[in-house]
Amino acid sequence: MYKQALREDDNRRLEEMKQEQRRKAQLMESKQKQEEEARIRAHQNEQRRVNNAFLDRLEKKTQPNNFCQPGYSGSLDYCSDGAWLACMTVLVGCQLQ
Repeated sequence: MYKQALREDDNRRLEEMKQEQRRKAQLMESKQKQEEEARIRAHQNEQRRVNNAFLDRLEKKTQPNNFCQPGYSGSLDYCSDGAWLACMTVLVGCQLQ
């Protein structure tokens, strides 16, 4: 009887320890997931910042003072440095004015 009670007590404690380990593992997994999501957001924000800075510099290069004056033909030769999309965006903006 005594040995059986000890065995039951040991089994109960073992089960409690297993449950505690599962709970800790779930908390750790949740924390790691949140940290990974934060890293992804930070990386995306940094990429967005870098891309916006690049586009800002590119836009400054492709906008001479007389760019949107009437009669400007919008020649793509001016945009031969690979900035075709930015030039087209600016040209469309000029036509809307």
